[in-house]
Amino acid sequence: KATCQDLLLENLEQSHFELVRRLRHFGAYMKLTRQFILLVLVDTSSSMGRVVPGGTEAPPGRTRATVVADAVGAGLAGLQRGDEFGLWLFPGGTQDAYIEAVPVGLRDEGLAAARDALARVQPGGGTPLFRAVTDGVTALSASDQAASGEHIGTRAVVVLTDGRDSGSGTALDDVRDRVTGRGVRIVVIALGGVRCAEAGLATLADETGGECVESDPADVPGRVQEFVTQLRGGQS
Repeated sequence: KATCQDLLLENLEQSHFELVRRLRHFGAYMKLTRQFILLVLVDTSSSMGRVVPGGTEAPPGRTRATVVADAVGAGLAGLQRGDEFGLWLFPGGTQDAYIEAVPVGLRDEGLAAARDALARVQPGGGTPLFRAVTDGVTALSASDQAASGEHIGTRAVVVLTDGRDSGSGTALDDVRDRVTGRGVRIVVIALGGVRCAEAGLATLADETGGECVESDPADVPGRVQEFVTQLRGGQS
């Protein structure tokens, strides 16, 4: 005949197994859920080497490239621990359209490499913008097949550029067809006088549920932080 002590131990044992089951279920869910994936595309073309007005607080001799590098570094550091990001530079000092400076991965695994890559940028070459954007969207779209049953949250390509496309060999209409309906937003910070509408950037952003803004170099850090916060659903 079961005693009160036996019944108590049995209940405790059942509660323990239920707790373990729930924790395992939660762990599996978190493993299969990637809430926020960001791919940052940074223009490193020749025009990014132009010196920006210093103003009263900024040190003299800062280029568009250094302003963008600082802004991107600060924006990436503001991501949360479970967020993922990647960093591409176009053309990145190569004959190709871009280089993958940091593969898409968890924030803490890529921050140091991103800061190093941004600090070593030497502006030069053309602006293969459309090729970088198209391949970037394709790369994030391909992550749908990364794991069976995996749920992907917000995915976005963030572009920082001061010029129109040159060297991609792709028309705007073709790019639009290839990035639309892929579940990836395109958001653009256009600086140095480039116009979103004239460069075709507004079209790509609008078609993907993103946004293109024109910014003075001094406002780039704030724009980066604003976009990251918006894409994360207001969380910081």
